[in-house]
Amino acid sequence: MNNGDSELNHNFQIALPALEYLGLDNWNSDVKEISTALFPAYMANIYILRSIQAIQSFFWHKFNGFGNFKIGITSCYGVTDMETFYETANRFFNCLCIDGKAALYLDFDCYDLDADRINWTNITLLILGDYIKIETIAALLPRLPSLTNLKARNLLDSEGPYDFGALDQFTPSNLPSVSTAAPLSTSVKSIKLKYNEGDYICGPLEYRVLQLILLVPSLKFYLYHTTVLKALSF
Repeated sequence: MNNGDSELNHNFQIALPALEYLGLDNWNSDVKEISTALFPAYMANIYILRSIQAIQSFFWHKFNGFGNFKIGITSCYGVTDMETFYETANRFFNCLCIDGKAALYLDFDCYDLDADRINWTNITLLILGDYIKIETIAALLPRLPSLTNLKARNLLDSEGPYDFGALDQFTPSNLPSVSTAAPLSTSVKSIKLKYNEGDYICGPLEYRVLQLILLVPSLKFYLYHTTVLKALSF
């Protein structure tokens, strides 16, 4: 073996002591050069995107704190993955030292997401990229005390198919009364909701969406695709 081959096969370690941003899209734990690299103990900006199993296996032990922290989970299937998800996400967004923005992007079916198993005290941004029930969002908000920004792209109606004919009969007086309901305990300031990646929200689902926003006194910015909201006066 010549000297060139010896150098190529020699074990080495990457050292990045001054790194301020670490972004790993489609992270794979088999990339040993990254897994064994030397990083600063405090990472100012970090973004990791991958399946829940890959996220769990990331070398989090190398860091003792973060500035801006963003995790994207692209797949989470079955009971085992969901158990790992609750355990891992609760550890990240409740126990890690995060000084800046703490963001979580979920790009998997969240229809059966159990809000009672979630403990995300420091999360500031939540993006739900796949199916989610409006009732689940309402249950989540009080459990996320630091949340300021929520985005959901694929709302589902848990009570069955939409009655599109009801849209023509809708008037502001049709909105179910929320005067006796207590406001939600939340700090969220911005909510953006979409149905089916941009289709108009209407029928019974729209009524429940309107009920939800009326119970969020901290809200400063609200956007969703509808043909009815413009008829309402708040």
